[in-house]
Amino acid sequence: VSVPSANDVEASSTVAGQFPIESYVVHTTAYTSETLKFEPELTSTTNTYYVGDTNKEVARFKLTAGDNHQKDIVVKSVRLKLSDNSTIGSVATDLDNLKLVVNGTTVSTTAVMDGRYVTFTMNYTIPYGESRTFYVYSDIIGVQSPAGDTVAFKVDKTSDISALEAGTNAAVNVNLNNNGGTTMEVNTIDEGDNLITKSSESPVATTISYDTTDIPVLVANVNVSNEMEVDKFDVYFKVFSGSASTTQITGASTIEKNYVKNVKLYINGKLVDVVSTYDYGTGDHCEHGMA
Repeated sequence: VSVPSANDVEASSTVAGQFPIESYVVHTTAYTSETLKFEPELTSTTNTYYVGDTNKEVARFKLTAGDNHQKDIVVKSVRLKLSDNSTIGSVATDLDNLKLVVNGTTVSTTAVMDGRYVTFTMNYTIPYGESRTFYVYSDIIGVQSPAGDTVAFKVDKTSDISALEAGTNAAVNVNLNNNGGTTMEVNTIDEGDNLITKSSESPVATTISYDTTDIPVLVANVNVSNEMEVDKFDVYFKVFSGSASTTQITGASTIEKNYVKNVKLYINGKLVDVVSTYDYGTGDHCEHGMA
């Protein structure tokens, strides 16, 4: 670029200076930056996890740096999306504390969840011509369907992976599995098996005198696969009369007045609630609140 004289400058005031003014010669050339290839890695079977599980693998993928210019690639961020076969609408309903791990080393714990997306930011270098497998680990915090949830991730588009060429800071070209599928391993999330059984220490049929107090009537074992919070505990009972015990007595007031009072709930020997009145008209149901 050259400006020969002041007369060649359009201005509303006088232009002064040394002329001609010439810039340096700038040469341009076509440059194609390195390519970063994404490939999903699949497990041979569906992973099954339960609410309360921690640090479980929920996705796995491989990134391969090209070697056209022998430039390393610096991965800056990766955004994953719930795949079409996922049954949940938001990552945060079932998963928490997500992290990205390579070769046993955590490379990103900065996971931003936004609806169906989770974005990991990092500053991880892959040497040119080499591959790295990335593992996504998560805590399992919820399940939305009684039948269990299906959770799987994919990369939706090339712009979901941000990476630069080391030395030039040029944005790399992203290859999504040669335009093939990008969905990773499939995970099933269940609430776990919770089991209530009658204990061998529970009383058997026996004769109890009228006005006897603190009579054990049921001992049950409660086994849960994962930690759970109990808000209430419903106890159902039936009262019969007659020598054959075939006539059921109903009515809350009748049972409360003549047969059963002050039903107590103990957990591991600790008294947690006492029900002295029955709020349900059938008379065979009392509800224990859990403090």
